[in-house]
This record gives sequence, structure tokens and C-alpha cells, in this order.
Amino acid sequence: MSGAYVHIVVGDFDILVDARSVLEVSPSGGRSADGGGCRPWRAEALPVVDGRTVLGFPDEAEPGTSVVLGQNDGSRFFLDITAVKGVRRLEDDRFRPLPPLPEGVGRLFDGVLLEENGRFGLRLRGDADFLAGAAAPQ
Repeated sequence: MSGAYVHIVVGDFDILVDARSVLEVSPSGGRSADGGGCRPWRAEALPVVDGRTVLGFPDEAEPGTSVVLGQNDGSRFFLDITAVKGVRRLEDDRFRPLPPLPEGVGRLFDGVLLEENGRFGLRLRGDADFLAGAAAPQ
């Protein structure tokens, strides 16, 4: 079975997000003083998750892009990222199980795509419970 994925970049990571969960792509609203907080979106205040902080990258530069991700339970949040590379259609059997990853990073993904050029793309987990926990304001 194939699916459409939005190819995003967070720091040095290529990440593939199920396109059905991406509601909007826009320039980042900039980093809030506390590194998270909320940002307005269509008359709502949505929680903000800084992808680089979650993945352990230094926060030297401002995030360039934000994506609004929707969850299965109907809730939504901003994910601040480095860039969007485009949309790709991929067969599910191209994804492989993850090798051992550090615990904090490993729980974010459920598969890896090995590219012919030696790079890899991590598939972001899409279950509502995980995303709700990742996006909850502190």
C-alpha cells in the first residue's frame, strides 16, 4: 500500500509525516521565550512544539517553518521545523524497522526509509496518544 508523506527537515534529520495529518505549512512565528507556548491559528490558540529541541539539536537558529499537525482525536499543534522539502508518495514496504535509537528519539518514530544516496528518512509516529503527549503545553 502506498501513502503520501510530507518530507520535512529538523536539524540534520529527514522526517516523513503522513500528509493527511499536515493541515498547514507556514513561515515560523519565531521562538517564544519559553521555547513552547501557544500560537494563534484560525481563531484557536495551538500549542507549539520545537522539533529541534525535542530531537536534541542546539537551538542556535530560529526555526524557518511551522507545520500544523492534526491528530486522530481532532486536536492540533504547531511543529517548528527547519524546512519542508516536498511531498512524496511511498510504498509502505520501503520502510524498515528502526535500529536502536536513544529512548527520547526512538519513541517519536516507527520506521526508517533508506535512500539510494545513503541518507535516511524517519517516519513520524502518527497515533493520537503520542502526538497529544508530545504537544501538551508544559
